[in-house]
Amino acid sequence: MSNRKRLAAIAATMCAGVTFGIVGSTDVGAQEDDPNPASYINPDTGMPTMNPDVDPGSECETPDQSDTQAFGDEMSGMGNVHNDACLFDAQGGDVDAQVAFESTGAGVIFGCPDPDGDGPKTAMNSADRTRCVQSGFETGGANGDAGDGEYHIRLVSATAGTQDVTFCADPEGDGCANATSTDAISITWTQGAPMMMPATGPNERSVTLAIAAIAFLGAGAGALVLARRRTA
Repeated sequence: MSNRKRLAAIAATMCAGVTFGIVGSTDVGAQEDDPNPASYINPDTGMPTMNPDVDPGSECETPDQSDTQAFGDEMSGMGNVHNDACLFDAQGGDVDAQVAFESTGAGVIFGCPDPDGDGPKTAMNSADRTRCVQSGFETGGANGDAGDGEYHIRLVSATAGTQDVTFCADPEGDGCANATSTDAISITWTQGAPMMMPATGPNERSVTLAIAAIAFLGAGAGALVLARRRTA
C-alpha cells in the first residue's frame, strides 16, 4: 500500500472515531460506497517495453493518462502500451472485484491476462478485442508480484488514430456503460518518425554531381588548352 493509501486509511479511521463520539449510541449502519476507479499508463521502467514518453512516477495515485506512440502490430503485439488500474474503497484500500476495460477508436486490447494464472480468477477478451473483463485484481501470474492489487491490460494499434480506454467496476460483466464511476486513458497512435534521408538528399546529390561534372569538364578543357600551347 502506498503512503497516500496509508494516510487515507488513517484519516478515515480518525473521522469515523469523531463521528461515533458525536452520535453516541445511534446505530447509523454501514453503507459500502461504490469503489473509485483509477487508471494509468505504466511507464514500464527498467523493462524491455519501457515507455519514455510516460511520467516515470505514473501510478494509480499519480496517473499519467495520455500518451503518443508510433503504431505497432495487432497480431504480435509489437509496440504495445501497458495500461494498469486500481479500485479504491472509501479508506483508500484496494478492492478486489470484477472490472472491465473498454476500448474505443483506434487499436485493440492485445493483452487481457488472467489475474492469477491457474487460479480461480478469470479474464475474457471480447471477439473484437475491445472489452476485457477480469474477475479480480492480479495476485501474481503473468505480471508477477508487482501486479498485486492492480488490474492490467496491453494495448496496441496498427493504424494511426486515438484509442480511448475506459475502466470501471463491472459486476454484471457487460462493460462500463451503466457504471456509476469510470476512469480513462487515451493513446494517440501515429505513423511514427519518417525515415530520414542520408545527410546528402536527392537534390543535394544532384547538385553535387553537377558541380563535380562541371569541375571535371573544366579540368579537361584546361588540360587541352595547355597541350595545344606546348605543341605550338
